[in-house]
Amino acid sequence: MTAEVTSPGVLTPRRFIGDAADAKSFLEPGTVNAVVTSPPYFQKRRYGSPDELGWEATPALFVDRLLNIMDAWVPLLAPQASVFVNLADTRRNGTLCGVTTTFERMALSRGWMLAHHIRWVKRSGMPTPHQQLAERHESIWHFGWKEEPYIDVETYGQHHPEEQGDTWEVRHTRSRSGHLAPWPIELPSRILRLGCPVRSCRTCHRPAPCPEHPHSEPALVLDPFAGSGTTLEAARLQGLRSAGLDLLPTL
Repeated sequence: MTAEVTSPGVLTPRRFIGDAADAKSFLEPGTVNAVVTSPPYFQKRRYGSPDELGWEATPALFVDRLLNIMDAWVPLLAPQASVFVNLADTRRNGTLCGVTTTFERMALSRGWMLAHHIRWVKRSGMPTPHQQLAERHESIWHFGWKEEPYIDVETYGQHHPEEQGDTWEVRHTRSRSGHLAPWPIELPSRILRLGCPVRSCRTCHRPAPCPEHPHSEPALVLDPFAGSGTTLEAARLQGLRSAGLDLLPTL
């Protein structure tokens, strides 16, 4: 089979202003091969929108709202789609709120399948009060819905031969973005190599090559909390299509 040529314009990220639960208003059902996102953390930062996630009264209400948003992505997911969510816990009155443990437990109870729980380890992080250990990690969950998500350990290992476990040390890099919490681009780049095919079937949107249909196209990545667009840029650099939503205009 001859190689299919992709126009460079196809890889230009698409940006939409809207709520993270409304991605179905902009994308076709069953077409998203990977969701890669970092939603706002519980009571950490104000981003400037009255409807923003993160300022619910309790951690449980925050997690419930986040999972309702994730459930709204389900109709968009292609077969074997991966959903990656990055979160950190929040400390109140000297103790942790338990956001991350609550999120994992409730996600599993709703039917999400957990392929990986990755620890993102950082040499630096937010300062902590006296007599408390500095917070130096966040969590990244790799979910599938109703079937095991796509996993490409071989490609991941080719790019990261010295770090193939579920603990990743990724340093923050300087960003010119006005966004309050931009990702280092290495993080979504790693995620995409692990959990997103390079191409998908044009007909059924399964990872290519598809045994039933001959034609493929670059896989589609969605970031429903797109922020400064780091995930979208990582997707473009890997030859993937991408779309992002955010309540605020591009920063």
